[in-house]
Amino acid sequence: MGDHERKQTPETVPEREKHKLPNFLLSVKLKYVKLGYHYLISNAMYLLLVPLLGMASAHLSMFTVQDFVQLWNGLKFNLVSVTLCSCLLVFLATFYFTSRPRKVYLVNFACYKPEQARICTREIFMERSGLTGSFTDENLAFQKKILERSGLGQKTYLPDAVLRVPPNPCMAEARKEAETVMFGAIDELLAKTGVKAKDIGILVVNCSLFNPTPSLSAMIVNHYNLRGNIISYNLGGMGCSAGLISIDLAKQLLQVHPNSYALVMSMENITLNWYFGNDRSMLVSNCLFRMGGAAILLSNRSSDRRRSKYQLIHTVRTHKGADDKCYNCVFQKEDETKRIGVSLSKDLMAVAGEALKTNITTLGPLVLPMSEQLLFFATLVARKIFKMKIKPYIPDFKLAFEHFCIHAGGRAVLDELEKNLELTDWHMEPSRMTLYRFGNTSSSSLWYELAYTEAKGRIRKGDRTWQIAFGSGFKCNSAVWRALKTINPAKEKSPWVDEIHEFPVHAPKAGEYKVNWEVCKDSGSNVWYVGVLIRNYVGGVMACLCSPVMALSRGHYPRVGACIHALKFALKLGFLDIFLEGPHVNSLEVGSSFQTESIADMWNEEVWVFIQRFHHFTMSSSTDKVNPAKHELGADRAVPNGDEVGVDPNRGEVEVGVPKRGEAEVGAAAEDGVVPKKGEVVVEADAVNNDEPELGVETGAPNKDGEGDEEEGAKEKPEDPNAGENGDCVDCEEAEDEEAEDPNWKPGMVSLSPSLALLWEFWAAISGLGVVELVVAAMTVNSYQSYHPKFLQALALLYGLRLPLVCVFAWIPVFGKLKLNVKMAC
Repeated sequence: MGDHERKQTPETVPEREKHKLPNFLLSVKLKYVKLGYHYLISNAMYLLLVPLLGMASAHLSMFTVQDFVQLWNGLKFNLVSVTLCSCLLVFLATFYFTSRPRKVYLVNFACYKPEQARICTREIFMERSGLTGSFTDENLAFQKKILERSGLGQKTYLPDAVLRVPPNPCMAEARKEAETVMFGAIDELLAKTGVKAKDIGILVVNCSLFNPTPSLSAMIVNHYNLRGNIISYNLGGMGCSAGLISIDLAKQLLQVHPNSYALVMSMENITLNWYFGNDRSMLVSNCLFRMGGAAILLSNRSSDRRRSKYQLIHTVRTHKGADDKCYNCVFQKEDETKRIGVSLSKDLMAVAGEALKTNITTLGPLVLPMSEQLLFFATLVARKIFKMKIKPYIPDFKLAFEHFCIHAGGRAVLDELEKNLELTDWHMEPSRMTLYRFGNTSSSSLWYELAYTEAKGRIRKGDRTWQIAFGSGFKCNSAVWRALKTINPAKEKSPWVDEIHEFPVHAPKAGEYKVNWEVCKDSGSNVWYVGVLIRNYVGGVMACLCSPVMALSRGHYPRVGACIHALKFALKLGFLDIFLEGPHVNSLEVGSSFQTESIADMWNEEVWVFIQRFHHFTMSSSTDKVNPAKHELGADRAVPNGDEVGVDPNRGEVEVGVPKRGEAEVGAAAEDGVVPKKGEVVVEADAVNNDEPELGVETGAPNKDGEGDEEEGAKEKPEDPNAGENGDCVDCEEAEDEEAEDPNWKPGMVSLSPSLALLWEFWAAISGLGVVELVVAAMTVNSYQSYHPKFLQALALLYGLRLPLVCVFAWIPVFGKLKLNVKMAC
């Protein structure tokens, strides 16, 4: 990159910390705080008139008729005083009305919604990308991974030139896309407002990467026959924050052009900026950016206040271009093969965070309530002047705004902003749903988010909305709007109106994965197995874990949620922070941000439990929904084969059947009247027979009365050809020894000793936990780290003892107090 080469990050900074947003609790520069208070004082000068008028009114209220008569008599014969007072009043009134900023109103806005033929699903994206022949297999897999983690849904839009086979990126197609987006949005806006094109006096168009000659603004002037003295601007190369830059420019122009309308058009052009190379830093933009645009009509006419939706209160612009790292983090350049693309640096998150911190430090004094400002200012003075070592105070911006429209640049940015600004899912919903439904539409994404908020009926009169966007350069810009009326979604036309009832949907956050746990019984060896599948949110398998279950406690059969507790347990120990590679395993990173409460609630989907019976799997649903999909295990590479779930591949074909709603028979279990219910698993009839030993218990599993029958269990259990002398899996031990040599080896095989199984039976009966939960916990931990199984089993045992220990420690103060009372009584 030559002169544009990024500065190297010091080696002392950990690699994972370099790309995250900075901690907002760190110190901020005083010059930005000073700038914010300068804006406040400059704009608040006119507020001084309020107390002066109040004092004058108070004095006048004390005057009597006699006082006014005396004052008039005193001025009657003093013409000079009367003239001077009159001139002074006229001068002050003229100065006030000419110097005060004109109010800027947002009359209405319109977002362009492309036609259905432009929809691009993830499958279509990957198919067309593969057909171009421009990308290597590794980079196709890379793009697929980015798509799966980006937060984009299945109904985003791309222009025809990109979807065509072969693609046709040319100037004519780029103009066609620009005309379609701009004219579609402006036509809808003019129809909403009833404003004639000839009445528009100011035109501002922003598009970063497509700047033809004549310009896009000239294209609009020509199409709508705008008047000859129109003030037009065409902004290019300013990135995703250019929309708010256009708003600020229109605001400044409206201050000096009274009784005017300003039309702002924000869009991005995809056709000529699709990257067909193999530089991964440039491929990211292909996966994120999508087709879209928005038209906004502003006015400074006081007569338009009644019909306008919002009033523009503040605009704050921040530019970090003086820093080389900030300047180079989003850079259009040529790759090694001379293909042009936009490179996104790994430092983008850190740069965006610094720009955001500067912007909100300047914005804070303008919008925060006085209580928050005093706390922030007092903390700042204590740290900077008195050198006190206290934690910086971060103001609560939820007290200043009711709604947040954060640029939908990508899922990771939204996740970090939500965490650092301490926003709720409700506040982030417009941004996440816009990213999911329309993708990153660049500068226009803020208006899709505001349209979503309106479609949900959330806008009430007086509500304040904060729009914030990031762009190349690097820039961070903010705009604050106040609602002038309550928005009725039934009377609004927006891109969400026909489908708003379908939202919100679950948009996964960083570190979230879909977890399925499966339990099966080998009908030949009569051995039960527990398997865990960690999937990404599009269904791809991220990890496959499996372990034989050598003990099951009576009454605690496999249940939904055991795997979740096990994963949480392993996370607390810090064991799930690695990468796995394998035949069915894509790169997996599960860090401390892994959060889930229940599988069904997290994904709004069915959770399936598989049980092998007579060489078949009977699939039963744990929710009321029924998934009609059918597939063969082993045939679909996205689903583990028999070896991975403890099934002998030589036993024949494994089939999956889906029971219909209300069907009385589910496998062989229905013959004994056992029908799966919500959250339950189908088991064989003899599995719950009190006269038979527990399933999978090799030695001494207690029966209903708590007594073990080791000899009887050993006689009735079929021999397992893979079982060793102690009941452990021989194949698993051999696989562990040959881990480096066998590429098909799967981690996570842990067997339970008979004595430990008995202990777990006992403690499970006390704590109300199933041994399966503890087995999965030990198995999950061991699958990621090379710890001794006994150590892991001990950890799992302590985990199972958590409830009894809590009860014991809870009673200690009671016993101590009782003992003290006895002594006092004596």
